[in-house]
Amino acid sequence: MIMKFIKKSSAKYCRSGLFLFFCCGCDLKNLIKPRWLQNIFSCSVFVVALLLIVVALPSCRFLPQKEGAREREQLPRITQKQAERKIVFEEPDIPEPQETVITGKEKMSVSSSAVKGRRPKVAIIIDDMGYHQQIGRRLLALDLNLTFSFLPGAPFTLKQENQAWEQGRDVMLHMPMEARSAVWNPGPGALYLKFSPEK
Repeated sequence: MIMKFIKKSSAKYCRSGLFLFFCCGCDLKNLIKPRWLQNIFSCSVFVVALLLIVVALPSCRFLPQKEGAREREQLPRITQKQAERKIVFEEPDIPEPQETVITGKEKMSVSSSAVKGRRPKVAIIIDDMGYHQQIGRRLLALDLNLTFSFLPGAPFTLKQENQAWEQGRDVMLHMPMEARSAVWNPGPGALYLKFSPEK
């Protein structure tokens, strides 16, 4: 506690305090008559001066300090209560989903370009058939109006193509063709520009 007080006070009055201490010490030394008391007093003044130098000078503002020490001095001190506080991030409550009910009274916006009495049609084509036996079997088992496009050189093309034909499905040929770059391999059964019309 005393050291803290000395450090705080010496930080402001370091130079003037040391100067006054030496001056007072010299004046008091002359008032003491016995020689041995003068020696003891001089020694004690010297020791106290050394202690003040060791304690006070490092915290004096006129001395050059490192950048790290200045930054530490400028940082605010954290109290015990602030250190015990913990930052808690709470997620906001997600609102419950609300059901939307259409009563039929609201008028639906219809595009003027839509033709009355006709419904749009969508054609779904399952491409790249013939390479996967399990996936192909499941797709052929679907009770949907689907079109299947088979690759000619795939290992299961012939079997799955016959199944699709027997079920009355629409069957297409996925014909691989020559790529623009020779780096890409179109696969077996591909058409190349070098082929003759007969081939």
